[in-house]
Amino acid sequence: MNDIQDKNYCHAINEISEYVRNPFFMEFCSEIREMYQCTEKVEYSSCSWEKGWNIKWKKADGEL
Repeated sequence: MNDIQDKNYCHAINEISEYVRNPFFMEFCSEIREMYQCTEKVEYSSCSWEKGWNIKWKKADGEL
């Protein structure tokens, strides 16, 4: 696993799962994708409150 705090390396969802170490994490991600017909996007947040990686689920363009 690469350094989770390295903002220059965008982690894949399975790498984040290794960091989280919760057997339900990937199941949760799969359920969200299926239920809402969306995909996850991993982004680094540089906001002043708390810097770090975020996982955001977004619908395809043009959908509500």
